[in-house]
Amino acid sequence: MPYRAVAEAALQQWREAVRRQEAEAVESPAWQQAGVDAEIAKDAYQQAIDDARRAHMPLPPPFETASE
Repeated sequence: MPYRAVAEAALQQWREAVRRQEAEAVESPAWQQAGVDAEIAKDAYQQAIDDARRAHMPLPPPFETASE
């Protein structure tokens, strides 16, 4: 399983969600949905790290580092 590729895809989805949220009016339905999508992507990134750890494979970098 390419855990780093899964993490990179989740990171791209998170960045896109953040961009969408920044473009929307605060508290609008689209803004809220973008926030939900960002959290889902962040969770998917963490899941890739957890899966890699369980498989004893190289870990993707921590989300905080990768998202800078």
